[in-house]
Amino acid sequence: MKLIDNFHLFLLQIHRSSFLLSLCVLNILFCFLISILFSEIGESDVAKINYLEEESLTNIFLFTVIIAPFLETFLFQFLIIETVLFIFNKFRISHSIYFAIAISSLAFGLSHSYNLYYVLFTLLAGVLYASFYLLAKKRHDLNGYLTVVLIHACTNFFGFILMDVLKLNL
Repeated sequence: MKLIDNFHLFLLQIHRSSFLLSLCVLNILFCFLISILFSEIGESDVAKINYLEEESLTNIFLFTVIIAPFLETFLFQFLIIETVLFIFNKFRISHSIYFAIAISSLAFGLSHSYNLYYVLFTLLAGVLYASFYLLAKKRHDLNGYLTVVLIHACTNFFGFILMDVLKLNL
C-alpha cells in the first residue's frame, strides 16, 4: 500500500504536462495489456465494434476521438462521481470515493455492451478513468473532467490509428 501512496503523491507533485502524459501512457499500456490478455483467453475481437464498420474513417474519428470522450466523461465520471460523492457526503456515509469509482465504472462498462469481453475491458478502464478524475480533481492546476476527456481521447485515438487506419487486429 505504501508503494501506491508514494505513486499517488508523486502524481500530485509532478508538473501538469508530466501528469497528463503519465496518465495517458499508463492508460494506453493498460488497454494494450488487457487486449493481449483477452486475446490469449480466446477473444481476439475484444475491441471490435460492429456498428462502426460501415462508417467512414472521418465519422469513426469524430465519434470515437471527439464526441465519445466528452459525452462519456460527462455522464460516467463527472455526473455519476459528483452525484455519488454529494449524496454520500450529505448523509455522512464513509468510503464514498470507493462507491463513486465502483458505480461509475460499472455504468461505463455496461454502456459498452458490444460483447462480454468489451464490457469487462471498459469496466476496468472505467476504474482508471474514475481514479484519474478524482486524482486530477485533487490538483489545483487541472480540471478533472477535461483531464479525463483528454486521456480518453488519446486512448481512443491510439486505438483508432491501430485498428481503423492500420487495420491491426490486436
